Amino acid sequence: MKPGLEDKMRELVMGESASAALEEWSQFLSDLEVVPYNYRGDHVAEAVDVAKQLAQETSADLDIVVMATWLHDCANPNTAGTPLPTGITHCEACASKAREFLVGEGVDAPTVKRVCDAIRKHGGYALEKPLEPIEAQILWEADKLTKVGLTSVIRQIINGVRYEPNPSMKGILQRVHKLMPLCRKIAASVMTEPGKRMATKRLRNNEDFITRLEKELYFLE
Repeated sequence: MKPGLEDKMRELVMGESASAALEEWSQFLSDLEVVPYNYRGDHVAEAVDVAKQLAQETSADLDIVVMATWLHDCANPNTAGTPLPTGITHCEACASKAREFLVGEGVDAPTVKRVCDAIRKHGGYALEKPLEPIEAQILWEADKLTKVGLTSVIRQIINGVRYEPNPSMKGILQRVHKLMPLCRKIAASVMTEPGKRMATKRLRNNEDFITRLEKELYFLE
């Protein structure tokens, strides 16, 4: 092959296809009547499913867990995080908004207190000891386990386009690689037995995905 010809072909194809793709995406987005992807809503809905499963296998109060999980990010509906007043943490803001909502719905004061207590404790990505009461631990695990496993990979790929547009397959592989330290940190902090089993399976799914994609992209045995 003539020297430099492949580079010129790559430049031609990638340049023209990028222009066409930009036009296609612009038309697609202008015609949309729904959001392309609701990251926060999807995360919370999955966390609720995980929380229900964990609560059913422990002594946790299912109602408290479900309410706390649905509302744990209620003051932070966007992806990047809602700016908060100085001195107010994400967890405190969400607990405050959850309290307001639940009181407005006529939920009794002791229940509201327990839900807000769990929400107030769900921050951070590592634990040195189990949270108390068990409902707070379940919420923490459900929230964090959505960031481990194949659902986390898919969410990262979809939502990542907003922050790093036009990824290649190898670029996506690099992004998933970057997730792994956080995934391992979360898995190491899960305390309940059902949570540990779920974390182990999800972490293995992450590792399998990376291995399989690497083999395809780099023609490995």
